[in-house]
Amino acid sequence: MSEYYFELPQLGLLTDEQEAAVNEVSCSRIYGGAGTGKSVVACYRHFNSLSQRKKSILLTYTTTLAHYLEKTVLKEINATNDRSIIENARNTVSPTLRWINGLSYNRIYCDEVIVDEAQDIQIDNYRKLKRKCSNVVYSADANQTLYPELDNQGYPIVDERNRPIIISQLENLFDDNEEHVLDVNFRNTRPLLLFAQAFFSEATIDSETIAKAKPGNKPIFMKVFGKMETYRTIENIIDRLNNEGHNIGILAPFQSNVKDYENYFSSKYDATFHYSDKGDCKEIKNIHFTTFKSSKGLEFHTVIIPSFDLAYNGLNRWQTLRWKDFYVAVTRTKTNLFLISSSNIPNISNYVD
Repeated sequence: MSEYYFELPQLGLLTDEQEAAVNEVSCSRIYGGAGTGKSVVACYRHFNSLSQRKKSILLTYTTTLAHYLEKTVLKEINATNDRSIIENARNTVSPTLRWINGLSYNRIYCDEVIVDEAQDIQIDNYRKLKRKCSNVVYSADANQTLYPELDNQGYPIVDERNRPIIISQLENLFDDNEEHVLDVNFRNTRPLLLFAQAFFSEATIDSETIAKAKPGNKPIFMKVFGKMETYRTIENIIDRLNNEGHNIGILAPFQSNVKDYENYFSSKYDATFHYSDKGDCKEIKNIHFTTFKSSKGLEFHTVIIPSFDLAYNGLNRWQTLRWKDFYVAVTRTKTNLFLISSSNIPNISNYVD
């Protein structure tokens, strides 16, 4: 079956604010919700720097997203047929923590570092980065902070604007960066955003973003009982929608869930299964089973979330599971969202079918 499908939008199709962020001559910070093109801006900025023979590094949190961004950038670079630019582009995309940790024992020179999904590591790492390279561009989304700094009671620490503390810490550290805000969601449909706004009451989704979103179908809520019925439900959805160029993501809260899916589905589909204990993700197929956290930055035409009832009744039972994990999973979809649950969830009937 086909690989995971993604193409950068043509430069001429970028919004004015995306284009301004790409072409910003100084360092910048880029804010935007899921689907607003933060990774697109990062890729084009990186491509532009490489094309100018600059030493540019593009970093992102997950190994999966780093792999996907690297393939995207190299595809654009190879199209130039300029051997010097192609050579300069090798090994310029990396997981953020791996690259920053390597600064301790590697002598690295770079003109610019671009950090996508900057909200997910602690500020000390960025202080270390700034000592090595003062030109840092970063993008962030407060709604997608999956690894917040916690207080002594286990609650996320927030700033005076009720944002995760890492957001204001980054602003203070890189205080000369020009701010760009992306407010057009190109991924999610209006019904999906209305559902997310209603269900995730703590998320910041402004009415203008919802109004600008494309029309589409409501999320599908499916009540099933037991593991095997859940597996058969997933199988039926995949069989109905699987085709060339259609990405299907089956997203789960825990690594153990993905391991179970691998045991059952690996003989049925040419799919990829990724979780952090498995190491680096070297490829992504169009059918991709992974955890919520490892899905950061990816997008799928269809997203299937089994055990969605945990978003309603499981957050207090699992200290490592927060509403933002489910928010990230829900906002990965471009077209179809299937929510599989073993119980009814109140107050969502107006937003799902």
